[in-house]
Amino acid sequence: MTFKLDKKLFTWIIIAMIVLIAVMGALVAFKYFGGPAIFLPEPAPTPLPGGTTEEETGPWGDKSYTWQYNGADHTLNVYIAKDIYKKYQYGISGTLLPENLTDYIVTAGDGGVIADAADQIKRIATLQGFTGDADIVGLVLSFAQAVPYQTDAETGHSSAYPRTPAVMLAEQTGDSADHAILAAALLKELGYGCALLSYPPTEDRLSIIPDAVALGLISDDDRLRPVYTAALANTSTTLPVAPFWTVDTSTKGIPVAAYNGITPEIFPDASFWTGKHYTPSDGKYPALNLTDTLLLKESGNLTFSPRDWQQNVSAYYADSWYPSGTAWKMQDKWQLYQQFVTVEDVPATLYTPWGTAVHNATVPWRLVYQITEMDDDAKKDMTPYSDVRIAVYSYSEQTGTADLIKVFGWQGLYGADKYRTVGPFSPGSYVIAVFVRNAGVDITLQYHGKEHAPVYTGGI
Repeated sequence: MTFKLDKKLFTWIIIAMIVLIAVMGALVAFKYFGGPAIFLPEPAPTPLPGGTTEEETGPWGDKSYTWQYNGADHTLNVYIAKDIYKKYQYGISGTLLPENLTDYIVTAGDGGVIADAADQIKRIATLQGFTGDADIVGLVLSFAQAVPYQTDAETGHSSAYPRTPAVMLAEQTGDSADHAILAAALLKELGYGCALLSYPPTEDRLSIIPDAVALGLISDDDRLRPVYTAALANTSTTLPVAPFWTVDTSTKGIPVAAYNGITPEIFPDASFWTGKHYTPSDGKYPALNLTDTLLLKESGNLTFSPRDWQQNVSAYYADSWYPSGTAWKMQDKWQLYQQFVTVEDVPATLYTPWGTAVHNATVPWRLVYQITEMDDDAKKDMTPYSDVRIAVYSYSEQTGTADLIKVFGWQGLYGADKYRTVGPFSPGSYVIAVFVRNAGVDITLQYHGKEHAPVYTGGI
């Protein structure tokens, strides 16, 4: 039988072949682009090294720090993995500041953050030709200082625990404890024996010196800082330790001199007893006794010459007086008070009583008076009879009685001093009475202490 292909059949064959080719192409494309999976929800991205994803961000990741030391710019780059940050984000379980403060000097289990940073610092030191302790330690401290300094109150970080070095480098900020811990971790990795010196909150008369932390290194060089003694538990082994501050606490209102006058609590790291000492290239210097240096005494023919830091400590703790808020500023023309205190040897009828004030002092105090101009309204002039008398009584709140302690004042005689400070008087309850005749006077009660003390908001 002869097969005859007519024009119509040929056309259908061509159409069928085109359809078949189109179907085969569609199947190939369907397979190539994932088959049925293209109709399913898009899967979550595969985590990148360190646990980060494109959708999830945080303080972790690559960090770069640039700082200056010895006139040159230096750069250090570190990578903080997400899991490391999360591990120490809320401190170390079971430890609080300051019970186990050295536990936060984490140099192992941090994903190699501190080891890498220490290696980079070591390379910088080698390139710069640094071999002495002063330059190596100075390079580390300058790097730690390059991290912005903020208190926990400023950043909202919990004051119950400090940041570990990796967390601090990730968050790129920290307080004095965080900076000291970072510096200690780096120096420990470089072979130095490290400690942390914790200064507790200290009452400074009417103000508070907030708690702070400094890096401690084995050193008996007392030229720039005090030197203390650390003892190994249950042994007779001791080593000298000195504070190497990594932050400028004066930016928070309290200079380092304030802390150099306080004996800190010393927390030696395990490395403290085996690590390198801080030994300046020009040799060691015997430590002076801090108590003796503050007193600045002379012993026999030996004259003590204080260091600059010791003079700064003495200056900070020198006597300071500031207004208590109780003051009089009045002149002769005055109305009688209902309660009148009789002062011995003062004829009350000749004086205008300025009244009395009950004064409860919790610190030593003194009184300062300044004789001023006369009563402008009455057009009075100074005469030999111009007079100001002030009486101070000790007052018993239990019995309500007042006992005269002292009467003093000013009379309009030639050469009489118109400005005078009287005191100090010890803390307690007092009644102060002021009398004036044909004169004017400004009187201020002053407290012994520090003026303009910052409000205590926690450690710095």
